Amino acid sequence: MIEKPGDVLERRPSEFLRNILGIELDSSHIAPLDQLLLDTNPAPTVWTGPGSDSLVDECVARFVFHAALMKAGREERRTQMENLVTDLKLYKATKADILALEDVSAKQIEAAVRASKLSGAANKRERENAMVRAVRRSLAAMQRDTLPKAKECVTEYSLEYINHAGRFGPAQILQALKLRPKGSLCLYGPPGTGKTQFVEYLAQQMGKRLISKRASDLLSKWLGDNERNLAAMFQEAEEEEAILFLDEGDSFLRDRSLANHSWEVTTVNELLQGMERFPGVFIVATNLFRGLDTAALRRFTFKLEMRALSPEQRWSMFVSETGIKKTLAEIARTQKDSWKADLYQMHQLAAGDFATVKRQCILLGETLSPDQWIEQLQIECDIKRESQTREASETAPPPAGAKTPAKLVH
Repeated sequence: MIEKPGDVLERRPSEFLRNILGIELDSSHIAPLDQLLLDTNPAPTVWTGPGSDSLVDECVARFVFHAALMKAGREERRTQMENLVTDLKLYKATKADILALEDVSAKQIEAAVRASKLSGAANKRERENAMVRAVRRSLAAMQRDTLPKAKECVTEYSLEYINHAGRFGPAQILQALKLRPKGSLCLYGPPGTGKTQFVEYLAQQMGKRLISKRASDLLSKWLGDNERNLAAMFQEAEEEEAILFLDEGDSFLRDRSLANHSWEVTTVNELLQGMERFPGVFIVATNLFRGLDTAALRRFTFKLEMRALSPEQRWSMFVSETGIKKTLAEIARTQKDSWKADLYQMHQLAAGDFATVKRQCILLGETLSPDQWIEQLQIECDIKRESQTREASETAPPPAGAKTPAKLVH
């Protein structure tokens, strides 16, 4: 067996020049060592490597048998990790921290155990903390996520807090996908309107595993990698029979007529082809609906706009999160009317703003009064309004008759 053959079978410079630069050179030469190992070697030989993309085509064709060894499924990997951490006799919290990390391998766990022993920790708790840190550093070195993708929900979740536009609402879409778990859904709207939470709730209600991908997980600086990553994303979700969620989907659905590079077009094409072939539920979320490819949008079964909370939803969520639900009847009508009036003026208030204030309370260990809730929610709305005003002023065209600054000529 030859593991990681290195330079022996790597693509030749002439192959690179021909494929990338268009320079035609003679690439038919195979080194004598290659011929010896691939053609005239009397001993059965197994070659193992990360892939054949970088190999000379003539070399690949000479192998008698080709086999692609795929990564184990998510459930299988989780079972392996559970068995491994159980044998290590770790604290429950440490087990949960490790199992929450995706794509961690047994080798990384074993290396982290050795690192924790070398850390000089005084007790078991400190050693296990050092172990978790070692696993996170290993994942970071491999440019993989070091934190769980799912964000903890700190507010009470309900579909009633989704203010949507369109004929088909979240509850109706959820019911349809339960009966026929195949289709595509585009969620769009301002940040904090509940797009990601709805996807997580939908997966929970359907009893399906959720595979979440972001642009940073898929975009690459290498030509052709974006398309390969998108194809692998759909393949992974199909093999796992999972719901596939692509966050920041606008990165892959930009109008192809405005593309400056060919890879921008091929990336959109690959995504659309994957959507057509995917046999499950595929969901895209975006904050930027303008500028998306119109032909791509037509491919989605449902398009759901999610808006800021309506006045009634603001009041309902305020009552729930402030904890005054049980004593609401005892509160003076004038006081309730005052709170409602304040909330009704917060036109940009979203469910995410309630979650932000709730996290502030948890972090500080404080319980806010209803008046303090109103104050903090108003601050969140003011920040959004100031940000939007600044963005509008930066992108607005100059007034008629205004002189544009002269350009410096170098």
